[in-house]
Amino acid sequence: MAVVFDLGGNLVRPEVADNLMRLIAEGTDDDDLDNELRIQAVSEYMSLLKRVQLPDILMHVVAWVIGEYAYLVDHLSLEQVLDQLAVTFERSHLSTS
Repeated sequence: MAVVFDLGGNLVRPEVADNLMRLIAEGTDDDDLDNELRIQAVSEYMSLLKRVQLPDILMHVVAWVIGEYAYLVDHLSLEQVLDQLAVTFERSHLSTS
C-alpha cells in the first residue's frame, strides 16, 4: 500500500488511507498476527521516513501507524521515533518552502 500511496500521491482518496489505518487498528481475531503486521508496518514506515519527501497522504498514514504502534518494536525507543519524525517533518517543510 505504501507504493500505491507513493506513486498515487494526491490522486489517492483519503478514504483509502482511512481504510488502511482501520484495517491495521482493527486487525483480525489473531492478536499475534495483528501485532506482527503492526510491527512490520512500523519497521517499513520508519525506513520510509529517511526519504527526502513523502506524499502527504502517505505521511499521514506513516505518522499515525508509528504513533500508535512503535511501542511494539523492541529496538525502537520513543526518542528515536520522535527524532526521526521531527527530522522528516523539518526536511519536508524545508523542501516545500
